[in-house]
Amino acid sequence: MSLIAQVEFWGRVLDSTTQSGIPYASVFLPGSTFGVSTDESGLFSFLIPEGEYEVMVRLVGYTPKLINLSTFDMNENGYTIALNRSYRELDVLEVEVQRDPIWYENLKLFKQYFLGRTKNGKETSILNQNIIRLDSESVPSTLQVKAPDVLQIENPNLGYRIEYLLDEFMYSSEKGTFFFSGYSRFFPDSTINRSRAKRIESNRKEAYLGSMQHLIRGLYEGTAADEGFEFRSIEKKKNPERPE
Repeated sequence: MSLIAQVEFWGRVLDSTTQSGIPYASVFLPGSTFGVSTDESGLFSFLIPEGEYEVMVRLVGYTPKLINLSTFDMNENGYTIALNRSYRELDVLEVEVQRDPIWYENLKLFKQYFLGRTKNGKETSILNQNIIRLDSESVPSTLQVKAPDVLQIENPNLGYRIEYLLDEFMYSSEKGTFFFSGYSRFFPDSTINRSRAKRIESNRKEAYLGSMQHLIRGLYEGTAADEGFEFRSIEKKKNPERPE
């Protein structure tokens, strides 16, 4: 039994123009398994742990909306969230065409940095990769990636299916740097048997220990040093043999 208090988060998602409820919109806490889809009237309700969060609301054909939420100052009358229709092209959600070799090379590069090069990353699959738009020509030495819909990702080693709303991805081969941002929703695999569940739990622990999430949580809770993280200051000194 969880000892963490939970609070009901409920409300309705509306079309900003018609003011009618939007069915099947996703309402979730990014980076977590907390979330639901609205019913046929646009209503939603689910429990979340006490705290302060960002909430993502999205549906294809509408501009996603991110709102701030604090369980310590909840609206007793529920939340009304209005979405604006999006007029971006939706006719390329699934395009079955022959890709050129450059597209596949760029896709390989994107996966390498987006999914990672760990054993878990290498086993992860993007199920709808054909919707990905890869652009390595608009900006010299730079790969830019966009997707018109959420990426459906399967991570069998960690026992999750992930929906990822990619906001931006850029990789500079000249600088050797990359950056991406977006919002993820996790769906645990409900078909896992007991023996596989143990392996997945071990994989999740291995992936978490030493990760950026582990570090941030340790810093937030003041336990980073106790959990093995070391912090050292760097002092830059001028090299007399290489005057500026």
